[in-house]
Amino acid sequence: MNNPDLIINQEEFKSIKSNVICPICNGILLSPVQCSGCKNIFCSPCLENWNINHEDNYCPFFCTTKEFNSVDLGDILLTLKFKCINNCLEAIPYFDLEDHYKSKCPKIDYKEKYLSLNSKYNNLLQKYNELKSELIVIKNIKNFNAKSNNIFISAYHPHILYDRTQVDEDWACDICGSTYDKKKEIRFGCSDCDFDICIKCKMVEESGYKYNNLFYSKKHNHLLKEFTFEGNDWICDNCNVLYLFGKEKRFRCVKCDFDLCNQCKMKEENDMDN
Repeated sequence: MNNPDLIINQEEFKSIKSNVICPICNGILLSPVQCSGCKNIFCSPCLENWNINHEDNYCPFFCTTKEFNSVDLGDILLTLKFKCINNCLEAIPYFDLEDHYKSKCPKIDYKEKYLSLNSKYNNLLQKYNELKSELIVIKNIKNFNAKSNNIFISAYHPHILYDRTQVDEDWACDICGSTYDKKKEIRFGCSDCDFDICIKCKMVEESGYKYNNLFYSKKHNHLLKEFTFEGNDWICDNCNVLYLFGKEKRFRCVKCDFDLCNQCKMKEENDMDN
């Protein structure tokens, strides 16, 4: 909106042009600030962007000074009038530009603008809620570190699990399948066999939630995961029933060739409950 080409009174503009043009964006100065060294004047937003990308050069003219002061060019800028980019035929004074485009221009479809802004707001709100949830998890992990001991008994493994966070090896959680670099995530693992559980899955289990697609059977040493179809025949290693074309739900070990049919799994669960 500070485009010099939109100025209506070009003759008056020519007489003050050298005093009101930002050397960075070549537009009319917005919130002008002046370098105390070279005395050049810049838009505040332009200078901020410049400093972000040029950390060692505070002034675009490479002055050694780091001091910039606000400049009052009100009397000069007051003379400028602009055409509306929406062609509403109004001559807009420089200091009315922001209000004009926010609420006064008769050519702006404010309903469409509202819907657009409302959509952005909802997206930002969703992102905020996601970050808030992540923060809660982080706080819970910190609280866990402060008060927890270094052992854990899981429903998905027969052995006691110990804190293996400082073990120098990459690893994967046997519950969620996520992979982690060594020493970068809290984990509990078995010292007798290859089983690890990440801190997030441990906290989920401690909250009382149970994954229906995971099962630890007394008939096998590893965690079994649900498979519903793989397009091949298979035999339950407990009851020896043959199932054709993989059309029956089964629980399978991903580390070795062991299958448990759903009927045997349900029977074992009932026996444990009794």
